[in-house]
Amino acid sequence: MKRLMQFWIIVFILFIFLAIFTGVKDYINDSILFIILVIFVYKFKKILNLSKLSFILIGLSMMLHNLGVFGFYGKFEWYDILTHIFGLSAVGFSVFFFLKDKFKNKLLLILAALMVSSGIGVIIENIEYGGYLILGEGEGAFLYGEGDFQGEKHAAWIDSMQDLINNWIGALLGIFIAINFKKLLRS
Repeated sequence: MKRLMQFWIIVFILFIFLAIFTGVKDYINDSILFIILVIFVYKFKKILNLSKLSFILIGLSMMLHNLGVFGFYGKFEWYDILTHIFGLSAVGFSVFFFLKDKFKNKLLLILAALMVSSGIGVIIENIEYGGYLILGEGEGAFLYGEGDFQGEKHAAWIDSMQDLINNWIGALLGIFIAINFKKLLRS
């Protein structure tokens, strides 16, 4: 797992250079945050009951976001939807296995995993909104820009709600995959 952490750190250092090279410097902050998150998740992997697959999925979800450095959020309307659904699928999958041994009732486990995953999605939206209030408009997770709903008086409200709905869909998908993981491996 240590090599995986090192791999993700190198990936996000490369994204810092890509952000500088492409002139989309707002992704430098995102990459630094992701390096900190990778180290945090690695340090607490035992407490989080984190598998290599969960670590890979979480890293991929952050990498998928950072590919926005190439303008994907502005070029493809569906890209923001993809990043939210995939990202929260990784979270839902990981949270399900984190909570699995703590619940005997499967329905309560599913509801708890959905609530925790949704809460993480809300935190992500609050970070985005806080970044907008402090830093204004631009690219990346801390700013309001391409990939966020544009063009109407209440665009920020619409964007936040769409993101939360996509987070919820992603969390449900990740939990569904976690529940059926052994069946999916066998098929």
